[in-house]
Amino acid sequence: MALQRLWVYSCLILIRTPFLRYGRGSSLRSVSPGMQRARILSSAVTILLMLSSVMALEGALGASTVAAGTRPAVSNQQVCGPVPAGQVRCFAIRHQVAFNPDTASPSGYSPDQLEQAYNAAVGSGSGQLVAVVEVYSDPTLVSDLATYRSQYGLPACGTSNGCLTIENQTGGSALPTASSSWATEAATDTEMVSAACPLCRILVVDSSSDQIANVFTSIQTAVAAGATEVSLSFGNNEFSGETAYDSVFNNPNVVFTAAGGDSGYSAGVQYPAASPYVVAVGGTTLTPASNSRGWAETAWSGNQGGCSQYEGKPSWQVALGSQDSACPNRTVMDTAADANPNTGVAVYDSYGSGGWTVVGGTSVAAPLVAGLYADQGGSHGYVGAQQLYSGAFLMTPVTSGPGGITCSPSYYCEAQAGYNCPTGMGSPYGTGVPQLVALGASQPAAQVSVSWSNPLGGVVSLWWSGGGQGWTLWTETSSNTATFIGAPGGTYSLAVQQGTGSYLGPVASSGAQTFTIAASAPPAAPAMYGVGGDGTLYPAGSAAMPTTALWSWNIVRGIAVMPGGQGGFVLDGYGGVHPIGNAPAPAGVTTSWPGFDIARGIALAPNGTSGYILDGWGGVHPFGGAPSVEVTGYWPGWDIAVAMALCPNGDSGYVLDGFGQLHPFGVPGSIPPMMPQNFYWNGYDIARGLVLVNNCTGAYVVDGWGGIHAAGTAIQETGTAYWPGLDVARGIVLVPGSSSSGYVVDSWGNFHPFGGAPVVATPNSTPMAGVTAASAAT
Repeated sequence: MALQRLWVYSCLILIRTPFLRYGRGSSLRSVSPGMQRARILSSAVTILLMLSSVMALEGALGASTVAAGTRPAVSNQQVCGPVPAGQVRCFAIRHQVAFNPDTASPSGYSPDQLEQAYNAAVGSGSGQLVAVVEVYSDPTLVSDLATYRSQYGLPACGTSNGCLTIENQTGGSALPTASSSWATEAATDTEMVSAACPLCRILVVDSSSDQIANVFTSIQTAVAAGATEVSLSFGNNEFSGETAYDSVFNNPNVVFTAAGGDSGYSAGVQYPAASPYVVAVGGTTLTPASNSRGWAETAWSGNQGGCSQYEGKPSWQVALGSQDSACPNRTVMDTAADANPNTGVAVYDSYGSGGWTVVGGTSVAAPLVAGLYADQGGSHGYVGAQQLYSGAFLMTPVTSGPGGITCSPSYYCEAQAGYNCPTGMGSPYGTGVPQLVALGASQPAAQVSVSWSNPLGGVVSLWWSGGGQGWTLWTETSSNTATFIGAPGGTYSLAVQQGTGSYLGPVASSGAQTFTIAASAPPAAPAMYGVGGDGTLYPAGSAAMPTTALWSWNIVRGIAVMPGGQGGFVLDGYGGVHPIGNAPAPAGVTTSWPGFDIARGIALAPNGTSGYILDGWGGVHPFGGAPSVEVTGYWPGWDIAVAMALCPNGDSGYVLDGFGQLHPFGVPGSIPPMMPQNFYWNGYDIARGLVLVNNCTGAYVVDGWGGIHAAGTAIQETGTAYWPGLDVARGIVLVPGSSSSGYVVDSWGNFHPFGGAPVVATPNSTPMAGVTAASAAT
């Protein structure tokens, strides 16, 4: 296997050689053609020498180069001991029975085995810079990494070819004092990044001491150097002032993977793993198995997960609902990978360990996960572990182990189905991006029936593109078939991928199927418009409409379209009502609050020219001759009202607050009753839109993640878009005449059908400038 890997990397290196970096800021493009040829020839000679060495080595070692399964449980040694508050310790654990320096036949899992277990893609991650933050220095790190990578057929990665850079905490070349303990940590980190992402560049930042201030200076240096992933294999007990350091991690373009600790649940949650802006990495016991993956994982007993004392719960954990309801704060972990030293990895560390050894601990898991993130390439665009909870990162659930630990609730210390603290959402699988699966299509009349294979099981997301639009999420389902309805004569591409979707789009379009809808018309879509914060209209399934007001300020708060879709009104935050299309100037606007941005919603009466304005405190204000109403909910000083909808009589309806509660209002004597509902998010301001059905006896509420919730007599619908942790849904609208089919609109102006509504051409597939309050209207 190592020989095969080296042939692959040899081809990649020879192809990429003219663009390899030789130190920060330089490349072969800046040297003469003669020098380029010399360096290419030198690289080729080096590769041939490596091939010869590996061929001889493989012949000598045969199949004995790695150990499979669980090794005997012995007295494993924590490389770094406890430290006082204000300092950090490393989390590497040396497996003593496998301490076997100076051997050419290392024990422990190899890069091949780790790549198989976590489905890492050979050849991905090229050009990514992964940083590992250390304490003190390792004088043999360069040679140790060269030994490790040569042993397993990985391409050379040293300071001379620009692949490896070692700096002090301020970015200088003068390194701090050496430490044998932290040398083992440094060797483990760089070698695990190498195993997960062999083509990544590696930056090592050595802190002057284990004081937290020095360590955080190193983290900032790593970010400033351009690292897209930063691995942190250290920590200490939480402390009351830790939130002051969190801002260092609040960066959507950098993934910070923090080891969660190795001393067991009772030892408590560690920082920085507790920060909501990092990916907290726990540990598993990884063993070979007779299944499709070839490996099995259970939660490891050394995990220190649980409920943070000081950190608030991020929105993507709030979205877990009952899976994580016991902890009002941040829960730790987010993900996990091999960390049990009895199923540890091979590490070459000549300074701290004297040669080859086996290492475990979450110090192994954190750089492995950082490397798997780097395999994706590019800027990540998520804060903290948000990507793991959104479904944009394919995970293998870990549902059992470690056993024998007692805690309350049990998911704090024991794995279970769904979220659990020892392993979070599970272990990463693949390059992190959901994978395309097979797709086939047939085309009867005006619709296309699609089917696909789903070898891993679970939810798949379907994407479509057409009419010059980018990829748009169509639906998420655990089924193997679906029906696509498009515009007659329209040409579309469909792609299906494993794992739930976000706004990333499919991994690639190579697996997509393209077809043209037949000429017969599909079901009619309503006239719908998204509106930008500046008043710009974005039509979906309808013609463009002239607008009479545009602002350079982001002040639009709502839109309502007249019957027939030829005109309507836009609401600004100060209560102003502005006509669009052929709508007349509104008469009798009874509210306007200059300087106070408190208007939140607008609803039109059946005549299409009068209606009501909602303020953030729940007040309902008539305009255009509509009668005054009584409100049953009003919250002076509390800006919590988010939407309103009118009953068919046009003089009563409901106000929706951000927690999901419906509050009736109306003219005297016509206030509708309180509506039964099975949802309410007390303390969580996540409701975003409201639509009424069945003569005002039922309703649908959409939350910010795209979830659709039925109240009263409405039939529960499963939305076609759901984005846990991503608060992007902004409104909901029904197809005219339907009580169960409609659309959810997101803050980019895309319309997502549910309940059998046809797909419509969406106005935009990327974020639009100034859009913060896109609304839907019929």
